[in-house]
Amino acid sequence: KQWYQRRVRGLIIRFHRLIDIMKLFALFALFAVAAADVCNDEDSDFGSVDGVIATVKGFLDPFTSECSNAAGESLATMFFNNDNCRALFDAGYCYGNVAMARYSGHNKDTVSWEQVAAGIDNARFVGTTACDNVEACFTPMKAAAIECWKNPAFQTQMRDNADMIFVTASTAAAAYADEHPRDIATSIINMVLTNFESVDDIVAAVTSNLEEIQDAYESAVETAAEFCDSGCVDQTADFLDGLLDSLTSSKKCKKVTEFCGKCQKVAALHFAVNAPPCCLTDIVDDALEEFDARRAEIGAYVDTVKSEVHGKGKNSIKAFQRQTSCARSVYDERESGCAGTA
Repeated sequence: KQWYQRRVRGLIIRFHRLIDIMKLFALFALFAVAAADVCNDEDSDFGSVDGVIATVKGFLDPFTSECSNAAGESLATMFFNNDNCRALFDAGYCYGNVAMARYSGHNKDTVSWEQVAAGIDNARFVGTTACDNVEACFTPMKAAAIECWKNPAFQTQMRDNADMIFVTASTAAAAYADEHPRDIATSIINMVLTNFESVDDIVAAVTSNLEEIQDAYESAVETAAEFCDSGCVDQTADFLDGLLDSLTSSKKCKKVTEFCGKCQKVAALHFAVNAPPCCLTDIVDDALEEFDARRAEIGAYVDTVKSEVHGKGKNSIKAFQRQTSCARSVYDERESGCAGTA
């Protein structure tokens, strides 16, 4: 366990750069499935959002009853009464429903580039919503949570709730692992449950790395602000729109899961004459640099997972590695006019 906590510390030290990797994946997922004003889409189920919010508040309020503001509002009520937070929740709720509707009935082997491209033209709405509202939502909510944390009764309540949730979640995860012994998720579950046996283990890992976590937070805020302020949402949307137009125009490039080969050639030709925006390559390059620096360590984790799964699970990992390698080749072999990039 001490070895694992040292490993956690090492990972968190690099988290201020790894946050770019998560942001990158989130960004591409965002542009892949978002709809126009996503809550105007007929599949958004926006008419049900107030009922969903009531359910969320009904679940959360008993867990945070020791925390309220001067007006007697709970944390959940504060969140939903904040216009910026509400805008984020609405966009996320509608986005999730539209995504499920778009891909319902399709497994990973039948998703086409045409389906992915269907959401690109109007994806700016979701990206702009995030840029316009995240800071204005998070700042007052963070201040409210810090104020509540000064209350010993709230700390005790949070700790008791955390213990209950951890036991419930770990029990459910263990049951899933027993029923799916060869699943990829089971391998990951076993790694987590082996190294975090209680909330105390999690608290110890976080407490010993508070400075690094704060650095990671500040780095994430700075990177997000630069991305939004530079107008990178629009620039990225334009680039992805063009790239997907090239992919969907090819009669030989159809499935998202089969990028290597024909799709790879189409993408390489597009990159040769259409460079991605520099604000995007800054994030991609930082993420790839960090990945390369930790390639051996990441490879060891992947090998551990692969050793514990069989059949389709192992084949899926191999296929993913191959397809991402082809995508990396297209990116690395491009010519870039951005300062400090390949």
